[in-house]
Amino acid sequence: MTITVYYGERNNYPTKEPTSVLREIKTREKKSLESNSNMGDLIFCPAFTDYYKNIFSIKNIHDWSITREDSYYFSRDFSPETFNKYFLNRNEKIGFFSFFMPSLYLIPDRSVQAEFLQPTLSNSDINKKTNIVQGTFNLYKHIRPTETSFLFKEKYDTIKCRTDDDLYYVKFNTNEKIKFKRFFCNDEFNKIVDMNLANREFNTFNLPLKWWYEINELTKQRKRLMEIVKNNLE
Repeated sequence: MTITVYYGERNNYPTKEPTSVLREIKTREKKSLESNSNMGDLIFCPAFTDYYKNIFSIKNIHDWSITREDSYYFSRDFSPETFNKYFLNRNEKIGFFSFFMPSLYLIPDRSVQAEFLQPTLSNSDINKKTNIVQGTFNLYKHIRPTETSFLFKEKYDTIKCRTDDDLYYVKFNTNEKIKFKRFFCNDEFNKIVDMNLANREFNTFNLPLKWWYEINELTKQRKRLMEIVKNNLE
């Protein structure tokens, strides 16, 4: 069996298809074996290959940097308007922030749990200088853009992220094969998602994931969003 995961960027930025981490590592390790560098052992470890079977990396779409200074964050790579749109200061004292570029939708064609993980095998500043706030939810039952939060590691106040750096990993908790298909977001799609997420503004406490799953079924929002996706495939 195969699970199709539809992916699209809210503003239709040219994001790359999520990349198999295992495939990337196998390519790198095979090159190490060919050069006799004794670094190719990973691809022969069944525990490693089984764990990374359905883990994919989400790539950065262009160069940017973020600096924490005293009580605020700034970036010289964005206009103030763009920075405020895609950046959220959660707590500058502990170096806690969220970054929403790319604003990516990952929508499987049936129920599956997914984990958002630290890009542990990456050489990017994201992995070296920050910790991802990891989490899991059902991407089929709750359609929303990915929202990744970071914590600066001690002694670091600046990160520089390059084009095609790994921002984070997505692990699909299934043994089924994952296939990706790109779709284009239209105004109706984004409007439905925005109305759904706006419900958070009317609550003074965090609602459990079960509530979000049930409201998406009750209002038939997920059904309508899936119709739009399938009508707007690449």
